[in-house]
Amino acid sequence: MAKSIFHTKTKEDYLEAVRQLSELTGDSLGKSNHKTYGEETCIFATQTTLLYGDYPYAVSYYGKEPQLFKVGMKIVKAPTSDSEEYFIAVGQDKEAALRKLEELEAKVAELKAELTKPVEPLYQVVLPNPNSTALFVIKKDEDGNIIIQRITHSKKNSENTFLTEEEIKKDFEWAWQFAERVK
Repeated sequence: MAKSIFHTKTKEDYLEAVRQLSELTGDSLGKSNHKTYGEETCIFATQTTLLYGDYPYAVSYYGKEPQLFKVGMKIVKAPTSDSEEYFIAVGQDKEAALRKLEELEAKVAELKAELTKPVEPLYQVVLPNPNSTALFVIKKDEDGNIIIQRITHSKKNSENTFLTEEEIKKDFEWAWQFAERVK
């Protein structure tokens, strides 16, 4: 009785599965067998024998779903002897690997574009207060509004006190004279 069943949808998938299983079992199958069942072709494998048939037969007779095999995957011996399978297919098929590669390349392109954007300089405006140690700055509040606020010295270099020239000049043109570039 077959212990491992591989579903191959294309001739290329079939030929690669047969090649790998032949190396593992010492048996072989004809190269043209895929024509009989087309994309329904399944390969049935024991430790020493290979047979082929169709997908509906595999499900009805053996009562289990065949493993999908695609070019790019590797068939290996099952890791334990008490496994329900003699052999298992591992890895990704080429189409899935190519899709993943395309996704990664798009992400890299996006990151490169982000890195090549000109960085807008940031400024900090600390308003002069010669008769007190209190610090008054122009900063961004939690809602994104630009405001003047008294802060402690420990908060002086917080990110919300770093603003663009446009943000400062929008409502506080007069304070631009006190701006110092920080980034």
